[in-house]
Amino acid sequence: MESTDFSTFLAKVAAFLVMKSVTTSLLIVRSRLITKDYSTGRYFLAKEDVVTHPKSFEALFKLLTCSVGPALDIGRLTGYQNNCVSNELFFLVLALCLTQSGNQPSWATQSLTLFPIFRVVHMLAYLTAAPQPLRGLSWTGGVLCTVALALAAFS
Repeated sequence: MESTDFSTFLAKVAAFLVMKSVTTSLLIVRSRLITKDYSTGRYFLAKEDVVTHPKSFEALFKLLTCSVGPALDIGRLTGYQNNCVSNELFFLVLALCLTQSGNQPSWATQSLTLFPIFRVVHMLAYLTAAPQPLRGLSWTGGVLCTVALALAAFS
């Protein structure tokens, strides 16, 4: 794959991962509004987050985040979001470095293709509390894609 094709594909993968992260954040906000649980999964709870907001503001925010129906587990959502930050960022930085170097091996595209698939499977396994080893295997697959890109940077 040529460098421009690789960088275009990388941009699409990065956009997908960012949208997944933004969606996770919105789901956290939605679940917090439904359950009124503003502390689960936080290291620091700001006082302005627990004060009662005007009903009109709360109603607007609930409407914007579709805060009706059952809430997802906030602990799982925040745990997954932390996992995204600690895994997806390194992958994207390595892929960007390979793009800038213009020295990506042909198999680097497979890592770029497989990584989002592993991350979506991991997300579904994490959020639905699917039995192991599904979550562990999907996480390992994503890590191996990251390691493959790291090794490509050394070649």
